[in-house]
Amino acid sequence: MLSFLKIFNPKPPFKVNTPKNEYEIIFENAPIGIYTINPKGEVERVNPKMIDLIGVKKENEVIGVNVLTLPSYRQSELGKFVVRGLQGKGFETEVKHLSSLGKKETWRRIRGVPIFNQSQKVEKLLLLVEDITESKKALNDLKTEHTRFQSSLNSISVGFIITDIKGEITMINFAAKEMFCSPFPSTTRFFPDPKIVGLTCTIDDIAKALKDSLNLKEEVARCLSGSKSFEFKNILYKNLFLRIRITPIILIKENQNLEFIGTVILIEDTTEEKILERARADFFSIAAHELKT
Repeated sequence: MLSFLKIFNPKPPFKVNTPKNEYEIIFENAPIGIYTINPKGEVERVNPKMIDLIGVKKENEVIGVNVLTLPSYRQSELGKFVVRGLQGKGFETEVKHLSSLGKKETWRRIRGVPIFNQSQKVEKLLLLVEDITESKKALNDLKTEHTRFQSSLNSISVGFIITDIKGEITMINFAAKEMFCSPFPSTTRFFPDPKIVGLTCTIDDIAKALKDSLNLKEEVARCLSGSKSFEFKNILYKNLFLRIRITPIILIKENQNLEFIGTVILIEDTTEEKILERARADFFSIAAHELKT
């Protein structure tokens, strides 16, 4: 799209110095949809890619159609953008568009470029249309997977944190939030609480909470710089005993080179385990003493 725009100067006065045959080659073979409309809103020219995007078979099904009268333009923001373009104001937007002519639905990134005559009046509006349906679908799939992943993390009782290469948190589950950023951390259970959904919890907040037992930011930096995993047991935090594991996240590139892009921090409440361990030790100590006597 950018290479095509180099032929056009969207700022008035608009002049085209490119030879006509070169323009025609670009127009007919461009990988993006291109069409022009006159000041009345009628389509004057349309290229093959745009015909495909519209969902029709022939050029004459589009030429002469007034887009401003089509429901797909009138019932969306696109009609307003076209009017703006015909008033001499360029625009760029993304819309989900159901073609009124071909009944084909696509996501489009549209760039409107007003073309001015020598009197500085809009002679026509050039529209460059990129089909972004697949990228939108991929983005939506990615968001869905992210939501599922986050929901899965929120259902576990182990604190789970992902940091980026700078050590800043990019994802954190409810258990970790409740443990470090809620006024009343639970000592026996972790469950999704609507109150902590929007609660902000930064690496600085957690580091501050653990400062008497562990320098978390320093250990995260050490993990990233040395590309090694670390485990810390019996970290005392308020009335809890914690086991903390810090592991680097490794990205394997196409050339098989490794890139370290962040860390995973797992925080497990081992308080009950510690109490049972101590009770077991006390029991055996008492039993051994009784046997001796």
